[in-house]
Amino acid sequence: LFPAGTLARAAAEGHRVVLVTATAGGMGLVSSELAASGDLAERRAGELRRAAAALGCHEVRFLGYEDSGMDGLEGGDGRAFARVPVDEAAGRLATILRDEHADVLTVYDPAGGYGHPDHVQVHRVGVRAAGMAGTPVVLEATVNRRALTRVLKALAAVRLAPAGWGPERFASAYADPERITHVVDVSRYA
Repeated sequence: LFPAGTLARAAAEGHRVVLVTATAGGMGLVSSELAASGDLAERRAGELRRAAAALGCHEVRFLGYEDSGMDGLEGGDGRAFARVPVDEAAGRLATILRDEHADVLTVYDPAGGYGHPDHVQVHRVGVRAAGMAGTPVVLEATVNRRALTRVLKALAAVRLAPAGWGPERFASAYADPERITHVVDVSRYA
């Protein structure tokens, strides 16, 4: 979600963009009708490929782990991404980074954005993989926590905030403005 504009901009500016995902998102939140309609991971993988094509990504690669769910405990046969050893997953990603001669890797911030266990693991694995592969630049996709909480407070004041999405939920999510070092203007790619 967060790096989409950056990926689109990089692709439009002529860079080779490879989207790597750890899971297919099979435990994601969906309506009961959609959940009953078939394999969510398969559906999401198809959606991801279509989104990547729309963004101009050259390739989509899957690390092959199971979605861990918000509790971090889902996924069968020990394949829940949040619970796999960092070095194992980092080794898989480092191979891709080396094969692609990647000079930049974008990961989630240390909080995993809103705290999803798989997103937190993406940060850990990405930073480790970049070190293993010699990828010199690692960027963290995030938003300004203070700005987000201001928006959520305003939505709550007029009773438009989604249930469970009050400002208190994001007290430690995303990044403090002081940690943000780069802002990528993606307005042309919205």
